[in-house]
Amino acid sequence: MNLFSHDIGVCSWSLGVSDPAQIIAHATRLGLSHVQIALLPLIALSQAERADYFGQYARAGISITAGALQFPGEDYSTIESIAATGGFRPDDRAAERIELAVNAGHIAAAAGIRIISMHGGFVPHPDDLAQRPAYKAFIRRLTDLATALQPVNVSVALETGQETPEVLLRVIADVAKPNLKANFDPANMILYGSGDPVNAIRVLGKYIAHVHVKDALASDQPGTTWGTEVPFGKGEVGPARFLTALKLSGYKGPLVIERHRGPDAMADIAAALDVIRNIPM
Repeated sequence: MNLFSHDIGVCSWSLGVSDPAQIIAHATRLGLSHVQIALLPLIALSQAERADYFGQYARAGISITAGALQFPGEDYSTIESIAATGGFRPDDRAAERIELAVNAGHIAAAAGIRIISMHGGFVPHPDDLAQRPAYKAFIRRLTDLATALQPVNVSVALETGQETPEVLLRVIADVAKPNLKANFDPANMILYGSGDPVNAIRVLGKYIAHVHVKDALASDQPGTTWGTEVPFGKGEVGPARFLTALKLSGYKGPLVIERHRGPDAMADIAAALDVIRNIPM
C-alpha cells in the first residue's frame, strides 16, 4: 500500500505473532506489503534458518522496511527504570550491546535491509559539566557502532523520545557519521514528555530515515510518569499536522504503524490505516 507517496507498513511485533508465516498472513489481511521486523529473535538462528526466514517474506512479496533491536535487560516498567537500563547508557552493558547491534546489522545487511532502529538510551546532557564524561563515552559507543556498520551500508536509526530532539540532533552531529539517523516516533515524544512531535520533525528534518505511526496522550507528570499510548488519531499527535510536517521536511520513506497496547491491535492497526487514508493532503 502506498499513500501520499509513502509505503505504508506495520511493525511485526504489533501483530501479536512471531512466526513469519503468521506475520505475512496478518499483514496481507490488512492489505499491507511492508513490515518492520524484530531482529533479536534472528540472532540465535543458523544461516540456513535465516535464509528461510527472509525467503518467506520474499516469496510472499512482502518488503522489509527496517529491522528493530531491543536489548535484553532493558526495563520499561517506568521511565526511571528505562533511563537506568536502556540502550548504550549502562557502562556495564555497553560493550555487549554494541556487539549485539553490530551482529544484528550484519544480519540485516545480508538480507538487503539498510536500516536498523533502536533506542540508544537516555543521553547524558552534553552541556552539563558533571555529565560531560558520560556524554563523551556515549558518543564513542555510537561512533563505534556506526563505524562498524558503515562498510555494509546499514544505517543506525535512533528512536526518538528518550531525549529532546535538540539533544538527539547534537548526538548525530557529534558522532558525525552519515549512517547515524533517526527513527521518528511521534508518540514517544508524548509518552516520555520530551517535546512536541511536529516541532521535533522540524528539528530533525533530513536525519529522519524511518517513521513509526503511533499516538499517545501526555502524562500529568511529563518526563516522570508514562503517558498513555492510544490508537492513532485518538491522541495528541494530530495525524494531519504530523503528515504535513513530514512532507515539509522532505521525508519520503515508509510510514510503519506500531501498536503496543490495547485489547485488539489488529483492529487498531486497521483503524490507523483508515485515519491515514482520510487525511486531506
